Amino acid sequence: MSTHRRRTGLILTSLALSGGCTREGPRAGEGASRVVLNQRPVSSEVMRKSGAATPTVAVAPPHAPAVDISPLVDATPAAPETLAATDLPAPTLRLPTPLWETSERVRVSHAFSGRLFVGEVELGRRVETTIREVKAEGAPALVKRLGRVDAIFHAEDGLCFVEFPNDAKDGIHLMRVSKDGAEVRSLLAGFDGGHRVVNCEGAPFWIAPVQQQGRLGGLGWIDPASGGRAKLHPELGPAFALTSHGGRVFFMAHQRGGPDVIYSMRDDGTDLRGHVKMTRGVIGVAVGSGFVYWSHLMSDGRSTDFGRVAVDGSSPPEALATLKDHVFQSLAVGKNGLIAATSAAELPGHVVHIPADKGAPQTWPSVPRVWQVVGDTDGVFLHHEHSDEGAAVRSFARLQ
Repeated sequence: MSTHRRRTGLILTSLALSGGCTREGPRAGEGASRVVLNQRPVSSEVMRKSGAATPTVAVAPPHAPAVDISPLVDATPAAPETLAATDLPAPTLRLPTPLWETSERVRVSHAFSGRLFVGEVELGRRVETTIREVKAEGAPALVKRLGRVDAIFHAEDGLCFVEFPNDAKDGIHLMRVSKDGAEVRSLLAGFDGGHRVVNCEGAPFWIAPVQQQGRLGGLGWIDPASGGRAKLHPELGPAFALTSHGGRVFFMAHQRGGPDVIYSMRDDGTDLRGHVKMTRGVIGVAVGSGFVYWSHLMSDGRSTDFGRVAVDGSSPPEALATLKDHVFQSLAVGKNGLIAATSAAELPGHVVHIPADKGAPQTWPSVPRVWQVVGDTDGVFLHHEHSDEGAAVRSFARLQ
């Protein structure tokens, strides 16, 4: 068995053990267009405290018409042939001076519109997380929470985040905080979406728990009309690499034995589209400047190829580069192309720029470890680690 196949099997096994919704979705091919609602309602106590009405959670009728998704998948353009693998080029770009340095306690980071936010965790008798905005003059605190914050995403009037409270009686919470940090409220109690959430401007989406040993997956969603949680397209299989851009939500999913397919849907849960399909191995997805970009682990299990396809389907998929002996998992679309970083498990860490005009890849100098690249065309930031007199230090620098 190849390294890649073993790796994929481990991912599916860990996801399958992560739990599931209280209502099982339809089997693949049955009621595929149905919106299957989770029957655990939002905590009435939490909703009462936040001033929101307790939602009525309904279940889609069992006779809802089924939709065969195979034409969509079959119509999805195939990935292009990969380019010949090349070695990582010698560094030609200069690593910028850090905006901010701190201890190794930063757990999560998120950037949008040129702004960077981080969650800094203090471990003790009680876990405390401080969400900060990183600026050139420092990192002032936006809000402090008694618990662990595992995901941050932007909203029109502030941020949303996934929180594991120290003393919660109703599980994980999906929270929202205003721009000034003065107002914090719960959007959803008993949240079952793991560590990823997007599209908090309207109705939040997250990766749904996997069911039936990897057969069902899809996305979770809060229906803005009812406030209840829904499960969208579980028949597509386990979902990965969730992101959002331009009023659409993008993700990769695969059915058992099938290819990896990058999909998107509108931010109201409608208009499911397939953008590209390829052999198993998609490990990163990013969207910007009119393209869906991806990184793909090659069959040797240690090299990465990159590609893109026009979001609107106006041009076919393109191969951009193939780099030997490095796994690039973290992606961000900057103003001049794709920026990709190696997995945090790879030592030392590497960051590469693949120009939008399909020029030769460029690299920054290696660092001890890369945790993430985050951002968009208004600014891409590097979250990496270095050693300061033997102590691990987290650094945050603006690459573009």
